[in-house]
Amino acid sequence: RVVVTGAGILTSMGQGWRANADGFRSGRLAFRDVTLFDTSRQRVHRAGELDLPDHLPVGHHLTSRQASRIDRASAMLVHAADEALRQADWRRQDPEAEQIPIALGTSAGAMALGEDYYRQAVNEPNRSSGQAERIHIYQTQRQAIYLADAVAIDGPVTIITNACASGANAIGHAYRLLRDGRHQRAVAGGYDALCQLVFAGFDSLQALSTGLPRPFDADRDGLALGEGAAMMTLETLDSARDRGAEILCEITGYG
Repeated sequence: RVVVTGAGILTSMGQGWRANADGFRSGRLAFRDVTLFDTSRQRVHRAGELDLPDHLPVGHHLTSRQASRIDRASAMLVHAADEALRQADWRRQDPEAEQIPIALGTSAGAMALGEDYYRQAVNEPNRSSGQAERIHIYQTQRQAIYLADAVAIDGPVTIITNACASGANAIGHAYRLLRDGRHQRAVAGGYDALCQLVFAGFDSLQALSTGLPRPFDADRDGLALGEGAAMMTLETLDSARDRGAEILCEITGYG
């Protein structure tokens, strides 16, 4: 049996589990005009853009160089995982005793860095400054490495990209690792940052709502894009009970 003992979330509704839970329950709107990129040529100009904290969580294990180079998507991921791990209150007595796997779901990853690379390559084709770094951090495994380093977890990493189901698939994958007895604990969740390519793509398909998304309304006209990260700490029921952990819920199945 697999249970959840920690959860962390960062969205345009706010930072942290409580801010988001209160916002959802009160029906507070969390859409605003996009400031991360120019939407003047799009039909839609609003999205779920979040306020990213100025600093990474206290006590992270990234080097100063890593912290100075971290991209927006990775920073969101680290904040969400930090909250989940603090709630789970995991303490590793022996660093060699257990490898904790990480399962992540994402669609765009650090796509904004890819956009920066493209703009410079087109506008300044003879200028290579910063391009190698953009290629390096753009790759999705780099965001996973940032997370693993930040929270000092060194287990195997799986990255799943399956559109809107990516985060759920990642949680399901971690659940199966524990259910099948391969691990006692795992970290899983999803993340995505707003970027112009994805926003313009959805808009060109006329898939974005020009007002507010109302999925069950007869006059619904589309969806809204947002950004955020949500992470969970999973562990076997025996593990949670042995250490007297608070259990948030049980995962009973996945398909």
